[in-house]
Amino acid sequence: MKKTVIALAVAAAMPVAAQADVTLSGHVTATYYGSTSDAARTGKGLDVESDLDLSSVEILTNGMTVITSFDVNKADDVDGKAGLEGDFGALTVGSALDADGAFQSGDVAGVVADTVNAASTSASTSNAIHYSGDMAGFDIEVQVNAATNAKGNATDLQTSSNQVSVTSESEGLKLGYGAASDDADGTALHVAGVNAKTNVIGLTYSIDDFDFTLGKQKGDDIIASVKYNTGEYSVMYTYDTANDTDRAGAIASTGKDKITLTYADDGLSATLIYNQNKDLETQSNIDLEVSYVTGDLTVKSSLEHDDSNDLSVAYDMGNADLTLARDGSKSQTTAKYKVSF
Repeated sequence: MKKTVIALAVAAAMPVAAQADVTLSGHVTATYYGSTSDAARTGKGLDVESDLDLSSVEILTNGMTVITSFDVNKADDVDGKAGLEGDFGALTVGSALDADGAFQSGDVAGVVADTVNAASTSASTSNAIHYSGDMAGFDIEVQVNAATNAKGNATDLQTSSNQVSVTSESEGLKLGYGAASDDADGTALHVAGVNAKTNVIGLTYSIDDFDFTLGKQKGDDIIASVKYNTGEYSVMYTYDTANDTDRAGAIASTGKDKITLTYADDGLSATLIYNQNKDLETQSNIDLEVSYVTGDLTVKSSLEHDDSNDLSVAYDMGNADLTLARDGSKSQTTAKYKVSF
């Protein structure tokens, strides 16, 4: 019997004031792929994806709250978790928990990237126990990841990890510390994210129109930024010594300076990013993204530094969304229809 099922059975056995109401939600998506140069697809085709979510929230007679949820997707993977919340904080047990959730809470400056699965570039999850609460004015999170595979298959292994974070916030200043005692990335299939036996410390501070960020990971990775906001405009400069990695985990650059310009007003938004890499090639690049929203229609276009252009047009029809998109890097055109419930 799975640990998740046991946890849910324990939660269900607790005395409750009334039978819990169950919420059913999810989506069904049909995507038509046009011709593409992407190696992962050989040509045109139709792909249908479905996802079903069941959740319930119930207040017990002692004032505590039980939260349970199941997630079933088209690959027949079933994730579930059960949580208990009260004056003591919140305790959650189950699968599909954020693989480095407790650690990332302490990384207030965003020095360490979230752990992702290299095969799909999606967030990595774990069978785990997670606790969050407050003590003496500090917010504390503790997490233990099980030494098992995260998704029930041999291609997404998850090694054990113990994590802790402590944060404190007062008058615009936020301080944070996070530590991981083991490898939270799992196998080489996982890239970015928490490294073995690492820690990170950081702070953020806001005053008037300025936001300041400073953080440092164990070793020599430092990130610092200053952002100025004025109405619909903002400009941010970031100094980053951390290595960037590609999907295979190889070092793509050894730090960079980055300038980000943003504009947002009356449905129009634009972001311009300039990167000055500090690698041996001293390569710099510019990315630009522009979007416009009018009523239920959203148009978005982006120009990447590799000269590929992406374009999408999305129409919101309430519980359904229709999207036409062009991925320039893959020479791929898609038509997607998604119904949510």
